[in-house]
Amino acid sequence: MPDERPPKPPRSAPAARGLPVRSMLIFLAVLLAVGVGSNLLPGCGLNTDRFQLISLENLDGAPYLMVFTRPMVAGDGGTRGTFNLYRPIKSAADCNIWETLDEGRSGPAFGTFAWKDAEGAAFGVLHKQGASLFRFGTQPPKNTYLHLPIDWLAETGAQSGDLLYLFGAYVFKDEEEGQEEKPPQSEKLRVAEYDGKTVTELKIEAPPEIVNGRVGFWLKALPHQGKIQVFWRGYDTSAALELEPSLTHAGPLKCASFDGKAFGPVRTFANLPRGVVTVWSDGARLRAAVQTADPSFGKCASPRIYTLPDGGGEPVEELLPERMEPSRISFKFYQVDRIPVDGADVFLRSNSQVFEVWRATPEGWNVQPRPRGLPENGLERLLFVAFGVSVCIVAMGVGLAFRRRRQMALVAQKLKPSDVLAPLSLRVSAHLVDIALIVGATELYTWSAGLANPGLLHNLLDSWEMPVPYFMFYMAYLVVGEWAAGATVGKLALGLRVLSDKGERITLWSALVRNLIGFFERNPALAPFLALPTILFTPSSQRLGDMLARTIVVHKAAMDRFRTERREDAAAKVKASQNAATDSAPAATDSPKDPEKSAAGTADEKPTEDGKGGAA
Repeated sequence: MPDERPPKPPRSAPAARGLPVRSMLIFLAVLLAVGVGSNLLPGCGLNTDRFQLISLENLDGAPYLMVFTRPMVAGDGGTRGTFNLYRPIKSAADCNIWETLDEGRSGPAFGTFAWKDAEGAAFGVLHKQGASLFRFGTQPPKNTYLHLPIDWLAETGAQSGDLLYLFGAYVFKDEEEGQEEKPPQSEKLRVAEYDGKTVTELKIEAPPEIVNGRVGFWLKALPHQGKIQVFWRGYDTSAALELEPSLTHAGPLKCASFDGKAFGPVRTFANLPRGVVTVWSDGARLRAAVQTADPSFGKCASPRIYTLPDGGGEPVEELLPERMEPSRISFKFYQVDRIPVDGADVFLRSNSQVFEVWRATPEGWNVQPRPRGLPENGLERLLFVAFGVSVCIVAMGVGLAFRRRRQMALVAQKLKPSDVLAPLSLRVSAHLVDIALIVGATELYTWSAGLANPGLLHNLLDSWEMPVPYFMFYMAYLVVGEWAAGATVGKLALGLRVLSDKGERITLWSALVRNLIGFFERNPALAPFLALPTILFTPSSQRLGDMLARTIVVHKAAMDRFRTERREDAAAKVKASQNAATDSAPAATDSPKDPEKSAAGTADEKPTEDGKGGAA
């Protein structure tokens, strides 16, 4: 019995999909992610610096700040670090806005001091066997270098009369290459005198001995009631991450007064909490503040203020309402120094990435987070970005699993032309795999060739500056892969292929055009406004590069199934046409089947003369 079903119509080009609600929601989510990322990404870098030391001094009634930064991953000479100098723009009491006085100076820096002579006030920064004097009161500001002919490390200094005294205890020793020097158990306190012209080391009889902590000690000198008080406390290690500076202060706080010739008896202030300490004199008494290393993960405690007894003993805590602040992941605020403001207790504290200004009031603590003008390093933001990327990758993996399941269901049933187009989630995932390979190749090449590499974020975001190694690897990898194999490694892994809009393999020119445009179109800063909307809303899921190159990205399994269905439909159409032609031909039912009988019958039925035939 012939097949009487009507033939199926041929498949047409992909129909316009309009603006589905799901696509709109995806687009809005991407825009939201870009808005958040634009606030997190600036300043991020793989070689992020950290604030190794902050130190404040009072010059002519104004606070001056030195910030010494050291890179996380030190290159050639990178361990020296750099230091910058700042001061408040308005007044000493208003420390919410700071200005940069000098930046990018080569370190290292081990401490600071204030110096005043006939030329005016100077801010001193101590280096190894040297010091830099910065005079900001002159026009233009000038700085000079002071050589220190000593074999020990000066870490603090204080002025008494017309003389500056520098103090230290660590003696330089010859170190064998490849071996780390262990600090000795104790060091003798050493003194050098500066009279404005020369530096002379003083020979002090029976100087105090500083007992080291596990990794060293902290040292601070300040004038108080006509003498110089020298404080020290041991160092210890405490850090949640190896990326954090791991030093904190531990053990008793000790002090010895110096009158220019000899040290007085050593006084001990016991039972101070573990944490970074800073000391100052308010004229009548000595005081100290300790930033404790709070053990909790989510909070970081406020500084604690103490009054130090004149003869030593246990410090008396000045009770203030405690204030707990978020610790920003695991970066505790472990550095603290007092901003020299008369009649007020104002502190600057840092967690090696950002700063906060804390003011003690009778009602409690007043906090100014992230004061303007002071630097912000990118490691904290980079960790937030890494966390966000990890969450997105996990979410994308879940989405891809459901997408794969849906694709398998589509392959098992009849497909529409739009079903063969690659979904946005698979295209983005494939591109992330490709970008990881390109970045890895760029890093390996620049490292082995000794070339400068601006870094991951510069390569991804600053497309207009054309970073040459990254651009060359980007174009060569994508163009050759799509032209030769129809897909890159990322697309092959996720089952995608790049075809012409006629369903054929793309040419070298098409691959070059779509990826040259894509270098700018896929830029993370431009993609939400160029590539993503066109992929979501165009009928054939094409971005601008695809439109100019006349290419489409398809799911290979769905495309193979769609082609099979097209062939089956075409074959069914041909068979149906043949059956219809056979059914419509005239039927010859009286045709003879036996030739001999047919011939006999013809002879017997000859017509007669009257025109009628009949049997003989």
